[in-house]
Order: sequence, then C-alpha cells, then structure tokens
Amino acid sequence: MTDLDEFPKRGPNCPIQAQSEAMFRNAISICGEFEIQPKRENDYGVDFVIEACEANEITNVTICVQLKGTEKEQNKDGSVSVSVKRTNLNYLLMSPGSLYVCCHIPTERLLVRQADDLFRIGERKSGKSTIAVRFSEEFDEEYQRKLRAIVVTFAKDSRDHRLQYATCPPEKISSLLSEEPFDISIPKNQQQAEEQQFPLSRKVQSIRGFP
Repeated sequence: MTDLDEFPKRGPNCPIQAQSEAMFRNAISICGEFEIQPKRENDYGVDFVIEACEANEITNVTICVQLKGTEKEQNKDGSVSVSVKRTNLNYLLMSPGSLYVCCHIPTERLLVRQADDLFRIGERKSGKSTIAVRFSEEFDEEYQRKLRAIVVTFAKDSRDHRLQYATCPPEKISSLLSEEPFDISIPKNQQQAEEQQFPLSRKVQSIRGFP
C-alpha cells in the first residue's frame, strides 16, 4: 500500500450519530405531530429544530433538540445515562420546551428528557462542566402528541398576551399591568407538582406541564 491509499478516517461516533439521526427522523415522520426544519448553518449544540403542526397547518412553534447517541450499557432499572455540557444546557434553557433525546443503540430506543426538568431538580450546578442526564421516558407517539399540544397552547397564550399589550389604549396600560397574567410550568414529577405553591394574588394565564 502506498501513501496514495491512505484516506481520512471516520470518527468513532460517526456510525452512532448516523443511526441516531435516522431513528429520530423516522420517529418524527411516523408520528406527524412535528416537522423537522433544515439544519442550522452554525450548530452550537442544537442537532434538530422541530416545528409543531396542526392538521395540515404549520405553526411556527419550534423546539430545539439535542440528540445523544450511545452504545453504553443501560442502568439496572432500564434507564440510560449520558453526560452533557453545562453550557449546552444553558443554551437549551433559552428556548422554551427544549429537549434532550437519547438514542440507545443496543435496544434501539429513543428516550427523552426536558431541559427545564434538569434545572428544576438541581442537576445544573455552578462549577460543574458536565451534567449526567438520566433518560427513562420513551420518545414515542404519545409523548409527541402531548408535547405538541402543550407547546402550541403555550405559544398561543404568549401571543395573545403580547398582542393584548400591543392593542391596549395607553390609559388602560396601568390597569392591565395590575392584572398581568403569568405562566406556570408544572413539573412532570407528581410529588413536585403537588408541592409547588401558586400565588393567588395574580391571575394565572396558563398552566403547562410536559408529558
């Protein structure tokens, strides 16, 4: 063999990434609740952007997804643990509804974890450069249907609230501010949801909980 027969080598994660992306695209296509948007020119930790659909209509409601493929052995309880960068979680937290989706190659499962959930349970700690994300929930059609319904409802509430201010006469702004509604994100964990205290002095515009 001469030096003319030496070529660039594929990285060890290339096959895993390719299989993970194929499984994710297939899951989105089969369910039909979301549409995958074109890849971003600059990727800062978002592998996919999916847009919610309503029947044959497209909504402009998008969710950022970080896809993690792994061949690691699953935990004894069937969950899968993957490390992510703290800065990546910070990045995803800037966009409502952002998700981590894990493709477990040995079992051909897609698992999901909401970025907000990691912050809520205190996984993101100052000074730590990485965070261990434990996946146990299936990214199946039921999850996608519930997710789409929630993010679209939340987006519509936010839009209506914004447009209410845009059309409010100046003399009524102060009274509108005093009744300003706010949104509540309900934890997926039932115990956390029951322990969460809601202030009664302000109007709750919407209560949203992820699947």
